[in-house]
Amino acid sequence: MKFKIIIIFIILLIAVNASAELTIKEYLKDKNNRDVAIFISGLAVGMGWVNTELRMTKRQPLFCIPEKLVLNVKNYQEILDRLIQEMRETRTSRDDEYTVGLILLEGLKETFPCKDNTQ
Repeated sequence: MKFKIIIIFIILLIAVNASAELTIKEYLKDKNNRDVAIFISGLAVGMGWVNTELRMTKRQPLFCIPEKLVLNVKNYQEILDRLIQEMRETRTSRDDEYTVGLILLEGLKETFPCKDNTQ
């Protein structure tokens, strides 16, 4: 009985985790949906907290947004759209199964690179 409960728990964890990420295909289909905007906002806030932790522990941040620049969901979506377009132009296959989180992180790193280890 205990074994069955553990198996059911693992299956539920996998199912929840599998649907927790938004793919490029899903993003492009529903990018004007309020829920997608909230999801992207949450990703951006989380990435910002990671950067804060890296700075507080004297490590290189992942990206360096200028201090006086305030980004909103529309800005993050523009970064996503630009990177998705670049991917489609440079790759031979469509990469619609990549996750929005990965693409957003790469877009932020490309758009706001850090100059040195002191930022």
